[in-house]
Amino acid sequence: MSNDNSVIAYEGVSRINGAPIVVIISGILEPSSNGKTGDMLQAYILRSDIPPLEALETGKDSAICGGCPFRKALRGGCYVNVGQAPRGIWECYKNGAGYEYCTDPASLFRRTDRIRLGAYGDPVAAPLEMWQSLVSHSAGWTGYTHQWRAKMARGFSSILQASCDSIADQEEATARGWGTFRVSALGDRDTVPGEFYCPAPAIDCRDCLRCDGASGAAVLIEAHGSGAGKVAP
Repeated sequence: MSNDNSVIAYEGVSRINGAPIVVIISGILEPSSNGKTGDMLQAYILRSDIPPLEALETGKDSAICGGCPFRKALRGGCYVNVGQAPRGIWECYKNGAGYEYCTDPASLFRRTDRIRLGAYGDPVAAPLEMWQSLVSHSAGWTGYTHQWRAKMARGFSSILQASCDSIADQEEATARGWGTFRVSALGDRDTVPGEFYCPAPAIDCRDCLRCDGASGAAVLIEAHGSGAGKVAP
């Protein structure tokens, strides 16, 4: 018996380091409870061979998050509670009520027409062509990558924002042709020229969609989630 609320969009090797990963799209029949994003399909990039919490604790989450400084093995501060949705989705993937493979990307959008590329994990870990196929059937999307300096990220600037951790990062990514999404420390909402502050929760991601790479927007958001205090000024 399968879980029809989610499907497997990709199962193979990580483009970051060659480890086994899986991309699971959730929210097909029932909307996500994420109030910030609104009703969007949610794409989870996970290690396929080990539980998410084990990957987090051992540093093997590098296969899905690359060199993101918010990983626990580095600075920490990731807003994702890996013990909740990522854990539950992986456990369902591994048990008898797992997920079917997606053979028709257009069919995913029969209830909601927008998608979040990377509810957990970095989309660059999976093939660009797979993501392009998904967004081509959607009415809009959001997505981010910390791998924007890497050769493997070529082509992704059309669908992802560059995740930036400083003004210097933001300036460099802009010069490289990326739209940017900069995270600042708690209490810091000072934008640089060309940036605007994220309008959530007044406007959710589903309705904003400026973080789609294609718009070239420069967005600032104050650190949020349980690890927000670890984000340095």
